[in-house]
Amino acid sequence: MTTRRVPRMRPASVLGEAWRDLATGTSHAFLFTLVFALLVGSLALVASADVAREVRAARDYQASGASIQTLTYDGRVDGAACEALASLHGVRAAGAIRASADDVVDLALPSSPLSTFDVTESFRDLLSITAQEATPGVLLADSLADDLDAHPGSRLTTTAGVAPIAATFSFPDDGRRGDLGSALLVPQSAVTTLPYDQCWVDVWPQNDEVLRLLRTTVTSMDGQDTPVVLPLNSRLGSTFVARGDDILTIGRAAAVGGSFVGFSLGYLAVRLRRLELAAARHVGVPLGAQAFGQLAQASTWTVVGALVAVLPVVWSGVDVGPPDAAAIAVPGIAVVVSAGVTVLAGVALGLVTTRERHLFRYFKER
Repeated sequence: MTTRRVPRMRPASVLGEAWRDLATGTSHAFLFTLVFALLVGSLALVASADVAREVRAARDYQASGASIQTLTYDGRVDGAACEALASLHGVRAAGAIRASADDVVDLALPSSPLSTFDVTESFRDLLSITAQEATPGVLLADSLADDLDAHPGSRLTTTAGVAPIAATFSFPDDGRRGDLGSALLVPQSAVTTLPYDQCWVDVWPQNDEVLRLLRTTVTSMDGQDTPVVLPLNSRLGSTFVARGDDILTIGRAAAVGGSFVGFSLGYLAVRLRRLELAAARHVGVPLGAQAFGQLAQASTWTVVGALVAVLPVVWSGVDVGPPDAAAIAVPGIAVVVSAGVTVLAGVALGLVTTRERHLFRYFKER
Protein backbone atom coordinates (compact mmCIF):
# COMPACT_ATOMS: atom_id res chain seq x y z
CA MET A 1 0.00 0.00 0.00
CA THR A 2 1.43 3.37 -1.00
CA THR A 3 0.89 6.62 0.86
CA ARG A 4 0.33 9.93 -0.80
CA ARG A 5 3.39 12.12 -0.43
CA VAL A 6 2.52 15.64 0.71
CA PRO A 7 4.37 18.14 -1.49
CA ARG A 8 6.53 20.71 0.17
CA MET A 9 7.12 24.31 -0.84
CA ARG A 10 10.19 26.25 0.10
CA PRO A 11 9.56 29.38 2.22
CA ALA A 12 11.27 31.52 -0.41
CA SER A 13 8.82 30.29 -3.05
CA VAL A 14 5.84 31.00 -0.80
CA LEU A 15 7.09 34.49 -0.04
CA GLY A 16 7.71 35.11 -3.74
CA GLU A 17 4.13 34.11 -4.55
CA ALA A 18 2.85 36.32 -1.71
CA TRP A 19 4.82 39.26 -3.07
CA ARG A 20 3.37 38.75 -6.55
CA ASP A 21 -0.14 38.70 -5.10
CA LEU A 22 0.56 41.97 -3.32
CA ALA A 23 2.16 43.62 -6.34
CA THR A 24 -0.57 42.63 -8.79
CA GLY A 25 -3.44 43.55 -6.46
CA THR A 26 -4.72 39.98 -6.21
CA SER A 27 -4.72 40.20 -2.41
CA HIS A 28 -6.64 43.54 -2.39
CA ALA A 29 -3.92 44.81 -0.06
CA PHE A 30 -4.48 48.49 -0.85
CA LEU A 31 -8.19 48.27 -0.07
CA PHE A 32 -7.60 46.42 3.21
CA THR A 33 -4.84 48.86 4.20
CA LEU A 34 -7.17 51.78 3.58
CA VAL A 35 -10.10 50.28 5.49
CA PHE A 36 -7.88 49.19 8.40
CA ALA A 37 -6.27 52.62 8.69
CA LEU A 38 -9.61 54.44 8.49
CA LEU A 39 -11.70 52.31 10.86
CA VAL A 40 -9.07 51.24 13.37
CA GLY A 41 -7.41 54.66 13.27
CA SER A 42 -10.73 56.33 14.09
CA LEU A 43 -11.32 54.05 17.06
CA ALA A 44 -7.76 54.55 18.29
CA LEU A 45 -8.10 58.30 18.00
CA VAL A 46 -11.32 58.21 20.03
CA ALA A 47 -9.53 56.37 22.85
CA SER A 48 -6.54 58.74 22.88
CA ALA A 49 -8.56 61.91 22.36
CA ASP A 50 -10.67 61.11 25.41
CA VAL A 51 -7.53 60.83 27.55
CA ALA A 52 -6.19 64.05 26.00
CA ARG A 53 -9.36 65.89 26.98
CA GLU A 54 -8.98 64.69 30.56
CA VAL A 55 -5.32 65.75 30.66
CA ARG A 56 -6.18 69.20 29.32
CA ALA A 57 -8.97 69.56 31.86
CA ALA A 58 -6.57 68.65 34.68
CA ARG A 59 -3.98 71.10 33.37
CA ASP A 60 -6.56 73.89 33.10
CA TYR A 61 -7.65 73.14 36.64
CA GLN A 62 -4.11 73.45 37.93
CA ALA A 63 -3.28 76.50 35.81
CA SER A 64 -6.30 78.32 37.25
CA GLY A 65 -4.86 77.95 40.74
CA ALA A 66 -7.62 75.58 41.83
CA SER A 67 -5.07 73.02 43.02
CA ILE A 68 -3.79 75.56 45.58
CA GLN A 69 -5.59 75.29 48.90
CA THR A 70 -5.50 78.27 51.24
CA LEU A 71 -5.97 78.36 54.99
CA THR A 72 -6.94 81.78 56.32
CA TYR A 73 -6.68 82.60 60.02
CA ASP A 74 -5.42 86.16 60.43
CA GLY A 75 -2.38 86.48 62.64
CA ARG A 76 -2.38 82.83 63.71
CA VAL A 77 -0.49 80.91 61.02
CA ASP A 78 2.97 79.51 61.71
CA GLY A 79 5.19 80.31 58.73
CA ALA A 80 7.74 77.57 59.47
CA ALA A 81 5.04 74.91 59.81
CA CYS A 82 3.47 76.09 56.58
CA GLU A 83 6.73 75.85 54.65
CA ALA A 84 7.34 72.38 56.11
CA LEU A 85 4.27 71.10 54.24
CA ALA A 86 6.32 71.27 51.03
CA SER A 87 8.12 68.10 52.13
CA LEU A 88 4.92 66.03 52.02
CA HIS A 89 4.25 63.61 49.18
CA GLY A 90 2.19 65.26 46.46
CA VAL A 91 2.82 68.81 47.68
CA ARG A 92 4.48 70.87 44.98
CA ALA A 93 4.84 74.10 46.92
CA ALA A 94 3.81 75.73 50.19
CA GLY A 95 4.24 79.18 51.69
CA ALA A 96 2.74 81.70 54.06
CA ILE A 97 1.58 85.26 53.43
CA ARG A 98 0.44 88.22 55.54
CA ALA A 99 -0.51 91.82 54.90
CA SER A 100 2.44 94.14 55.52
CA ALA A 101 2.15 96.22 58.71
CA ASP A 102 3.56 99.34 57.02
CA ASP A 103 2.29 101.11 53.93
CA VAL A 104 4.87 101.21 51.16
CA VAL A 105 4.72 104.10 48.68
CA ASP A 106 6.65 104.23 45.46
CA LEU A 107 8.26 107.64 45.15
CA ALA A 108 7.24 107.76 41.49
CA LEU A 109 3.56 107.42 42.52
CA PRO A 110 3.39 109.05 45.95
CA SER A 111 -0.41 109.29 45.94
CA SER A 112 -0.93 105.52 45.54
CA PRO A 113 0.29 103.25 48.36
CA LEU A 114 1.34 99.85 47.10
CA SER A 115 -0.59 96.76 48.16
CA THR A 116 2.23 95.07 50.05
CA PHE A 117 2.48 91.59 51.57
CA ASP A 118 5.19 89.76 53.49
CA VAL A 119 5.73 86.19 52.31
CA THR A 120 7.97 83.29 53.23
CA GLU A 121 10.85 82.47 50.89
CA SER A 122 9.13 79.45 49.38
CA PHE A 123 6.00 81.41 48.51
CA ARG A 124 7.58 82.25 45.16
CA ASP A 125 7.24 78.57 44.17
CA LEU A 126 3.46 78.98 44.30
CA LEU A 127 3.75 81.74 41.70
CA SER A 128 5.70 79.59 39.21
CA ILE A 129 8.84 81.67 39.56
CA THR A 130 11.71 79.53 38.29
CA ALA A 131 14.94 78.87 40.12
CA GLN A 132 16.81 81.06 37.61
CA GLU A 133 14.64 83.97 38.70
CA ALA A 134 15.01 83.24 42.40
CA THR A 135 17.39 86.12 43.15
CA PRO A 136 17.13 88.28 46.28
CA GLY A 137 14.60 91.07 46.05
CA VAL A 138 10.90 91.86 45.96
CA LEU A 139 8.31 90.31 43.67
CA LEU A 140 5.97 92.44 41.56
CA ALA A 141 2.68 91.49 39.96
CA ASP A 142 2.81 91.94 36.18
CA SER A 143 0.22 94.72 36.17
CA LEU A 144 2.06 96.67 38.87
CA ALA A 145 5.36 96.22 37.06
CA ASP A 146 3.77 97.68 33.93
CA ASP A 147 2.43 100.66 35.87
CA LEU A 148 5.84 101.34 37.41
CA ASP A 149 7.74 100.54 34.20
CA ALA A 150 9.77 98.10 36.28
CA HIS A 151 11.38 94.80 35.35
CA PRO A 152 13.48 92.07 37.01
CA GLY A 153 16.92 93.43 37.75
CA SER A 154 15.81 97.03 38.18
CA ARG A 155 15.34 98.78 41.52
CA LEU A 156 12.21 100.04 43.23
CA THR A 157 12.59 103.26 45.20
CA THR A 158 10.01 103.50 47.98
CA THR A 159 9.48 105.23 51.29
CA ALA A 160 10.86 102.06 52.91
CA GLY A 161 14.08 102.28 50.92
CA VAL A 162 15.52 100.94 47.68
CA ALA A 163 14.69 97.31 46.85
CA PRO A 164 15.92 95.23 43.92
CA ILE A 165 13.19 93.57 41.86
CA ALA A 166 13.82 89.81 41.78
CA ALA A 167 11.00 88.75 39.49
CA THR A 168 7.50 89.47 38.29
CA PHE A 169 4.56 87.09 38.48
CA SER A 170 1.19 86.61 36.84
CA PHE A 171 -1.96 86.59 38.93
CA PRO A 172 -4.84 86.84 36.44
CA ASP A 173 -8.35 87.91 37.36
CA ASP A 174 -9.92 84.56 36.49
CA GLY A 175 -11.74 83.86 39.72
CA ARG A 176 -8.74 83.68 42.04
CA ARG A 177 -9.22 85.01 45.52
CA GLY A 178 -6.83 87.44 47.10
CA ASP A 179 -5.45 90.84 46.21
CA LEU A 180 -2.23 89.86 44.50
CA GLY A 181 -3.18 91.07 41.02
CA SER A 182 -1.35 94.36 41.63
CA ALA A 183 0.66 93.49 44.71
CA LEU A 184 4.21 93.89 45.95
CA LEU A 185 5.51 90.81 47.75
CA VAL A 186 8.42 91.07 50.16
CA PRO A 187 10.08 87.67 50.87
CA GLN A 188 11.39 87.37 54.39
CA SER A 189 15.07 86.38 54.53
CA ALA A 190 14.29 83.99 57.38
CA VAL A 191 11.09 82.66 58.86
CA THR A 192 10.37 85.20 61.58
CA THR A 193 8.50 84.60 64.79
CA LEU A 194 5.73 86.90 63.59
CA PRO A 195 2.68 84.90 62.56
CA TYR A 196 1.14 85.03 59.12
CA ASP A 197 -2.44 85.39 57.92
CA GLN A 198 -2.62 82.58 55.38
CA CYS A 199 -0.91 79.34 54.41
CA TRP A 200 -1.05 78.29 50.77
CA VAL A 201 -0.28 74.76 49.63
CA ASP A 202 -0.26 73.45 46.07
CA VAL A 203 -1.09 69.74 46.17
CA TRP A 204 -1.56 67.49 43.15
CA PRO A 205 -3.13 65.00 42.98
CA GLN A 206 -5.53 66.31 45.57
CA ASN A 207 -5.09 64.70 48.97
CA ASP A 208 -7.42 64.96 51.97
CA GLU A 209 -4.59 64.07 54.34
CA VAL A 210 -2.62 67.15 53.24
CA LEU A 211 -5.69 69.30 53.86
CA ARG A 212 -5.92 67.88 57.36
CA LEU A 213 -2.25 68.67 58.00
CA LEU A 214 -2.78 72.16 56.60
CA ARG A 215 -4.81 72.95 59.72
CA THR A 216 -1.84 72.06 61.92
CA THR A 217 -0.13 75.28 60.80
CA VAL A 218 -2.45 77.24 63.08
CA THR A 219 -0.63 78.53 66.17
CA SER A 220 -3.68 78.85 68.43
CA MET A 221 -7.47 78.78 68.45
CA ASP A 222 -9.45 81.44 70.28
CA GLY A 223 -12.81 79.68 70.19
CA GLN A 224 -14.55 82.61 68.51
CA ASP A 225 -13.88 81.63 64.92
CA THR A 226 -12.23 78.82 62.98
CA PRO A 227 -9.71 78.66 60.15
CA VAL A 228 -11.21 78.82 56.67
CA VAL A 229 -9.83 76.43 54.05
CA LEU A 230 -10.76 77.15 50.43
CA PRO A 231 -9.23 76.65 47.00
CA LEU A 232 -7.51 79.71 45.62
CA ASN A 233 -9.86 79.55 42.63
CA SER A 234 -13.20 77.76 42.97
CA ARG A 235 -14.43 78.62 39.46
CA LEU A 236 -13.74 75.05 38.29
CA GLY A 237 -14.92 73.43 41.50
CA SER A 238 -13.39 72.76 44.88
CA THR A 239 -12.16 69.34 43.74
CA PHE A 240 -11.17 67.97 40.37
CA VAL A 241 -13.60 65.26 39.31
CA ALA A 242 -11.63 62.73 37.27
CA ARG A 243 -13.45 60.61 34.68
CA GLY A 244 -11.29 57.55 35.24
CA ASP A 245 -14.05 54.94 34.91
CA ASP A 246 -15.51 56.59 31.81
CA ILE A 247 -12.11 56.75 30.16
CA LEU A 248 -11.47 53.07 30.86
CA THR A 249 -14.88 52.15 29.46
CA ILE A 250 -14.31 54.13 26.27
CA GLY A 251 -10.81 52.70 25.87
CA ARG A 252 -12.03 49.12 26.30
CA ALA A 253 -14.93 49.67 23.90
CA ALA A 254 -12.53 51.10 21.31
CA ALA A 255 -10.21 48.10 21.76
CA VAL A 256 -13.10 45.66 21.34
CA GLY A 257 -14.28 47.54 18.27
CA GLY A 258 -10.78 47.53 16.80
CA SER A 259 -10.46 43.80 17.44
CA PHE A 260 -13.75 43.15 15.68
CA VAL A 261 -12.69 45.24 12.69
CA GLY A 262 -9.31 43.51 12.49
CA PHE A 263 -10.79 40.02 12.78
CA SER A 264 -13.43 40.79 10.16
CA LEU A 265 -10.88 42.16 7.70
CA GLY A 266 -8.57 39.17 8.17
CA TYR A 267 -11.42 36.72 7.65
CA LEU A 268 -12.76 38.63 4.65
CA ALA A 269 -9.30 38.79 3.05
CA VAL A 270 -9.29 34.98 2.90
CA ARG A 271 -12.96 34.42 2.07
CA LEU A 272 -12.74 36.69 -0.97
CA ARG A 273 -10.13 34.27 -2.39
CA ARG A 274 -11.73 31.00 -1.28
CA LEU A 275 -12.09 29.72 -4.86
CA GLU A 276 -8.42 30.38 -5.62
CA LEU A 277 -7.28 28.80 -2.35
CA ALA A 278 -9.47 25.70 -2.73
CA ALA A 279 -8.24 25.24 -6.30
CA ALA A 280 -4.62 25.51 -5.16
CA ARG A 281 -5.18 22.82 -2.57
CA HIS A 282 -6.84 20.66 -5.20
CA VAL A 283 -3.62 20.65 -7.22
CA GLY A 284 -1.50 19.82 -4.18
CA VAL A 285 -0.57 23.09 -2.43
CA PRO A 286 -0.36 22.20 1.29
CA LEU A 287 -2.37 24.09 3.89
CA GLY A 288 0.79 25.08 5.76
CA ALA A 289 2.23 26.82 2.72
CA GLN A 290 -1.08 28.60 2.11
CA ALA A 291 -1.23 29.73 5.72
CA PHE A 292 2.33 31.06 5.53
CA GLY A 293 1.59 33.00 2.36
CA GLN A 294 -1.75 34.41 3.50
CA LEU A 295 -0.38 35.46 6.88
CA ALA A 296 2.57 37.14 5.17
CA GLN A 297 0.24 39.11 2.89
CA ALA A 298 -2.11 40.05 5.72
CA SER A 299 0.81 41.07 7.92
CA THR A 300 2.06 43.40 5.20
CA TRP A 301 -1.13 45.38 4.78
CA THR A 302 -1.79 45.27 8.52
CA VAL A 303 1.59 46.79 9.37
CA VAL A 304 1.19 49.53 6.76
CA GLY A 305 -2.36 50.25 7.91
CA ALA A 306 -1.28 50.28 11.55
CA LEU A 307 1.49 52.78 10.86
CA VAL A 308 -1.02 55.09 9.18
CA ALA A 309 -3.61 54.55 11.93
CA VAL A 310 -1.19 55.33 14.72
CA LEU A 311 -0.01 58.66 13.29
CA PRO A 312 -2.92 60.79 14.59
CA VAL A 313 -2.69 58.96 17.92
CA VAL A 314 0.97 59.87 18.33
CA TRP A 315 0.25 63.42 17.21
CA SER A 316 -2.47 63.78 19.85
CA GLY A 317 0.13 62.94 22.49
CA VAL A 318 2.78 65.23 21.01
CA ASP A 319 0.25 68.05 20.77
CA VAL A 320 -0.40 67.93 24.51
CA GLY A 321 3.28 67.44 25.26
CA PRO A 322 5.24 65.92 28.15
CA PRO A 323 4.89 64.51 30.69
CA ASP A 324 1.51 63.16 29.57
CA ALA A 325 2.25 62.40 25.90
CA ALA A 326 2.81 58.68 26.49
CA ALA A 327 -0.30 58.34 28.65
CA ILE A 328 -2.36 59.82 25.82
CA ALA A 329 -0.83 57.72 23.03
CA VAL A 330 -0.84 54.35 24.81
CA PRO A 331 -4.64 53.72 24.73
CA GLY A 332 -4.79 54.42 21.00
CA ILE A 333 -1.73 52.29 20.27
CA ALA A 334 -3.31 49.45 22.28
CA VAL A 335 -6.37 49.62 20.02
CA VAL A 336 -4.19 49.38 16.90
CA VAL A 337 -2.14 46.48 18.30
CA SER A 338 -5.22 44.50 19.31
CA ALA A 339 -6.71 45.04 15.87
CA GLY A 340 -3.51 43.89 14.20
CA VAL A 341 -3.36 40.68 16.23
CA THR A 342 -6.97 39.81 15.47
CA VAL A 343 -6.35 40.28 11.73
CA LEU A 344 -4.12 37.22 11.88
CA ALA A 345 -6.75 35.34 13.88
CA GLY A 346 -9.31 36.17 11.21
CA VAL A 347 -6.97 34.91 8.49
CA ALA A 348 -6.45 31.67 10.39
CA LEU A 349 -10.20 31.11 10.76
CA GLY A 350 -10.75 31.90 7.10
CA LEU A 351 -8.16 29.31 6.09
CA VAL A 352 -9.50 26.48 8.24
CA THR A 353 -13.06 27.11 7.05
CA THR A 354 -12.01 27.06 3.37
CA ARG A 355 -12.31 23.43 2.21
CA GLU A 356 -11.00 21.76 -0.90
CA ARG A 357 -14.17 19.64 -1.18
CA HIS A 358 -16.22 22.84 -1.54
CA LEU A 359 -14.33 23.84 -4.68
CA PHE A 360 -17.27 23.42 -7.04
CA ARG A 361 -19.62 25.22 -4.69
CA TYR A 362 -17.20 28.15 -4.53
CA PHE A 363 -17.08 28.07 -8.34
CA LYS A 364 -20.86 28.40 -8.54
CA GLU A 365 -20.91 31.23 -5.96
CA ARG A 366 -18.28 33.37 -7.62
